[in-house]
Amino acid sequence: MATVTEVRARMMARAASIPTRQLCEALEILDAKRDTDDAERLTRSVLIDTLCERHPEADAAFGAWANGDDVNFHNAVKAITSAARATSRR
Repeated sequence: MATVTEVRARMMARAASIPTRQLCEALEILDAKRDTDDAERLTRSVLIDTLCERHPEADAAFGAWANGDDVNFHNAVKAITSAARATSRR
């Protein structure tokens, strides 16, 4: 059985080939769910990491949220997806 680290590495590799628009849509769908299970939380972290690696502006937006006083994760998702879409070339 694969470890979580191995599964995450495979997910990251796969996510790298998915266009930004689709990554943002998937992240927003997960963010809209009230309760998420472990697999969905892992997927959400992969989507965020992929967008932040691909788009420095999304990484900066996430960092600003993480270092601020806002504890609403929905706002972080909005900031990440907005920045990624604004700077997306693919």
